[in-house]
Amino acid sequence: MARGLRARLTTSPVRFWLRDARGRGAYEYTVRKTGRRLVLEHGTPDIAAFDQAYYSNQFVAAPSADAALRALGRPIDAVDLGANIGMFSVWLAATYPVARITAVEPLPRNVRALEANLAIGAPEVQAEVLAAAATTADGQLQFGGGDFTTGRIGGGDGGLVVEARDAFALAEGCDLLKIDIEGAEWDLIADPRFAALDVPVVMLEHHPHGCPGVPSAMADDALRGAGYAIERTEDHADGTGVVWGVRSTS
Repeated sequence: MARGLRARLTTSPVRFWLRDARGRGAYEYTVRKTGRRLVLEHGTPDIAAFDQAYYSNQFVAAPSADAALRALGRPIDAVDLGANIGMFSVWLAATYPVARITAVEPLPRNVRALEANLAIGAPEVQAEVLAAAATTADGQLQFGGGDFTTGRIGGGDGGLVVEARDAFALAEGCDLLKIDIEGAEWDLIADPRFAALDVPVVMLEHHPHGCPGVPSAMADDALRGAGYAIERTEDHADGTGVVWGVRSTS
């Protein structure tokens, strides 16, 4: 049933279903709702990421965040930390007028898919892809613990050495900061610069990995401490969730 529901999100549901049942191969699809094109690889977490964006609707902004982005009255500048294969960035470009996206992703396989999806799914956007992990300082670090969606800083044996980029430097001057970095968000939150963020809208997806307390409470408190009004759209028993922060313009 889930395969069929996902298939119907595309303009070629029969082909999608058959390819997904076979469980292999990368193919281009058009999203029925938006007309945007994407490349997805069956038999990989790409399909779950597609579900997250277009069936589960987990990227949909909280009402206060949606209102704040639209109230800007101009195309937005977004930073996508933990961009994976570009589902959030392409969804964003289909939902709001977007001038620029800086998409940050360390895994080489995902970077290739991210570049392809931005090129065909958001061609009107000035996109910069950074093959790097988002953290608190520029440099290099060990990255491992899983392919596709579950890799994290310092995770597992046999990890990659990847470039690290200072998330706070990347966020300067942007309108929307999306953070989904598999537990590395706690290092950002602990940095004194987090309390001084001057970004109008923040989307923070939090995870239990590396959290020194209750993830939802710590994420909420960090955003409130930085002067944001918060609105939560996801809150799961395993400690994952999504909270939006909106900075007052008054």
